[in-house]
This record gives sequence, structure tokens and C-alpha cells, in this order.
Amino acid sequence: MNITLLNKKKKNKASRKYRIRKSVSGTKKIPRISLYVSLTRLSVQVVDDTNSSTVCSAFSLGKNMTSSGKLAELLVEKLKEKKITQVVFDRNGKKYWGVVKQFCDSLREKGIKI
Repeated sequence: MNITLLNKKKKNKASRKYRIRKSVSGTKKIPRISLYVSLTRLSVQVVDDTNSSTVCSAFSLGKNMTSSGKLAELLVEKLKEKKITQVVFDRNGKKYWGVVKQFCDSLREKGIKI
């Protein structure tokens, strides 16, 4: 790939991330779910932005559609223990398709309001 193309992709992702975080913030009652997608795994944090604290977190060892569904199940169990039924979703600059969309749809199917 061309160096200028890589720089453009990084710049576009940074601007998407800034636009999202400008309008999305979590509270203790309605926390923010931040999804991080790396090359090998998915990682999720449930964040209370008013106290700057992590409510709970989870990660999966795979990065495919089935692992995103399992990660959503694990996170829903932890959220129900904390009596949280509604969240705000932060896709962390990623486009809303593929694994990100599958994870979000799985949360909705399990009863979490986004």
C-alpha cells in the first residue's frame, strides 16, 4: 500500500473516533460500551464517564462472527449482575459492519437496549 493512503486511513479513523466520542458519553445508569477490535481479538469495556471508571470488561480470543456473539453473551451476563439494561455504544472509530454490527445485534437480541 501507498504511504499516503495509509496516512489517509489513519486520519479518517481518527476523525470518526473524535466525532463519535464528542456525542457519546456514559453515566452510572446508562454506561458506554467501548468495543476495541485488534488483529487477533475483540475487547469490550463498559465505562462510566462521569466517574472515569470501568464497570466491567470482557475479551474474546477470536475475531470472527461467532466469537463476537459469545462475547456479547458474556457481557450481557455481567451487565445483568450489575442490573444494567441500557447502554450507549461506542464503536471506537470502526465502521458499523461485520464484527462490530454482529456484536451490537447480539447485545440487542439478549435484551440490552442500545
